[in-house]
Order: sequence, then structure tokens, then C-alpha cells
Amino acid sequence: MGVRLAGRGGGERGAGGGAPRGGRIWRTAPRPGELYIGQINIQSLKPKLLELRHDIDEHGFDVIVLNETWMRITTPNRLVPIPGYQLVRRDRPYNRGYGGVAVAARESLELTTVERPGPPVAGSKLESLWVQLRAGSHRVMVCAAYRPPVQTQAQVSADLDELEEQIQHVLTRHSGPIVIAGDLNINIACDTTANTRLRQLLTTYTLQQHVNGPTYRSSGSTIDVICSTHRVTRAGTTTLHLQPTQLDPRAPASARLQATGECGDGALLVPVGQGRGEPAVGCGGLESGVR
Repeated sequence: MGVRLAGRGGGERGAGGGAPRGGRIWRTAPRPGELYIGQINIQSLKPKLLELRHDIDEHGFDVIVLNETWMRITTPNRLVPIPGYQLVRRDRPYNRGYGGVAVAARESLELTTVERPGPPVAGSKLESLWVQLRAGSHRVMVCAAYRPPVQTQAQVSADLDELEEQIQHVLTRHSGPIVIAGDLNINIACDTTANTRLRQLLTTYTLQQHVNGPTYRSSGSTIDVICSTHRVTRAGTTTLHLQPTQLDPRAPASARLQATGECGDGALLVPVGQGRGEPAVGCGGLESGVR
């Protein structure tokens, strides 16, 4: 079984059969033994809901990780429906209306929200949501993560310490694949103290970072990541219909893990018995497209 990971991007003909908008077609319909995950920094979910639903249908995403949903905790899910998908959210508290993360998964998948793993770290502003996806006996843990763009050494340290605590907690309780996707506001393309700390964290826990090119067009920086403990067969960026906000000229980031063995219908994960930390397989470069 396998898992595909895809960031804010498109250019593929999905289960809905719409015309591709650019990039390459990765698949035309859901496949048994494969989980196709999209990661999008959406910057306000409600006004972009129709575009998001179109892209989900066109590309056949099984799971969408959303960052900066800008949802208020008083807004019920019935006001942001995604037909055929179940939506779980972790909105920024106090109804401030910014930040926020969410995960949308096909209704055919068994989804369980995981309580915030590990003890909180003082001073951390990391926003995260962990969910367990299950099909049959197969399970995968998915984390939607967002780190606000505060770049002081103390803040970066607190946020990454928080992420590390959560990863440690999950790894001691979950033996299957782990996927972390989101906007960490740390440019992994530059040689900085924050980047070094992030890479050390990923290396320590055998997390492979699959985004290998810019996800923020105006600066050429790579601040959105998709990481996994298991190998992938494809990675890249493509283009969705979603229009970025004026202040956020994002490019999409994407990756995919795919099955290499037989499995039953609806299986999600990499082959049974595959260990963490195996090298990425066929991890392609960026397939970015500017609309």
C-alpha cells in the first residue's frame, strides 16, 4: 500500500475528470493501495471553498491538509461543506480569525482526531492537528502544522521544540507511516540557524522532506514542507485553481507515496513491514506552474 502527498498544486486530472490546468497528470482516479494527500496554505477557507472543492474533484485528492484556514471557532463545519469528505479543524483560539489548520479526508477513510500529543512547550505558537487515517488494518498518522512567521531565535526554538515533543510522542505510540505537512515559515533553501535546526530535527526522526524547490514565488523561498517517515515515489509542485492572496504569492508543493505491493481495497500505507527512514524513490523535482 502507499501514500501520495501533494501540496498546494494541481495540473492533474482527478476523479472528477476536469481538464488539467498545467503540470502533469499523476492519476485519473483513486487507486487501491494509495493515499494522495494535498497540502495547501489556503489563507481563508470560506471564500475559496468552491475552488477548493473543484480542485479536490479534479485531482482526486484523498486527503487535503489546510493551513491558515482563518476560521473562527464559532463557525460550524456545515458552513464549509466538502461533499464526500469529512473535515476536522483546529482553529486559532479566541476567535481571532487567522491561523488555523484543518484536514479533509474522504468519507471512506476512518478518521480519528488525536489529542495534542506530548506536553506543551512554553512560548510555542505552533499550531498543529494530528489525525489517524485508517482503512482496514492499515493506519497512517497525518499532521497539519503551521508556524507563524516570527523569526526570533527564541520563537523558532520554542516552536520546533514543540514539534519535536509531538513527534516523539507519536513515534512511541504509532508504528506506521507518519506524514507532516504544512507551512513552517522556515526557508529550507537557505543556510540559516532555523533551517539547520529544522533539518536536524527531521534527520533525528528519519523524516524525509519531499519539497525540493520554491513554494513562495516572490522570494524564491521554500517555507512549505511535506515530510514522511516512509519512502515516496514522486514529489513536485503543480498548479491549482486557487488564487493566492495579494500578500501570499505561493506556489504549490507536492509529493506522493505509492504502493509497491498488493493490498486490499482502500489500503493507505506503504507495504507492510517497510521500516521508517527508507530513501525516497523516484522523488521528482518541482513541477511548478505560474498561472
